Amino acid sequence: MQITRAKADCAESIAKTKADCETQIAKVKADCADSVSRTKVDCADSIAKIKADCEKQIALEKERSQNEAYDIIGTIADGKKELASLLQTILVESINLASYEEFSSEEIKNKAQMIELQASEMIKNDKAVSGAGLAGDTNRQANNRKRQILRCFSAEFDLIA
Repeated sequence: MQITRAKADCAESIAKTKADCETQIAKVKADCADSVSRTKVDCADSIAKIKADCEKQIALEKERSQNEAYDIIGTIADGKKELASLLQTILVESINLASYEEFSSEEIKNKAQMIELQASEMIKNDKAVSGAGLAGDTNRQANNRKRQILRCFSAEFDLIA
């Protein structure tokens, strides 16, 4: 009987220890599940924060790049304006009118008319265009070249006069 009682006590003690162990295991599993759940949430929050920060940084970088591009475009436009101004200045400075200051406009017009009459007279006498470059041409080719040269001369003279 004592052995039976000892066996029953042992069995009861083992059952109680087993129940305690299962309770503790269940508690640890629940704690672990909560911890994993919290870790997942923390990770998701961290990822969302990093994404937001990256998007913000990308937006700032894009804006900075656009501003730099606009600055460069503005600099190019300013450079073009300055270049146009300098070209105009160079053109004006390259035309030296000092040698014509002693003449009046009437004298220049008269001289231009005299040159035009002289050119007309040379054209009538066929002395307006001559040169070795026309020697190898037929009469027709030579006449065509002479007429072309005279047209160019007349156009230039009309622009000047």
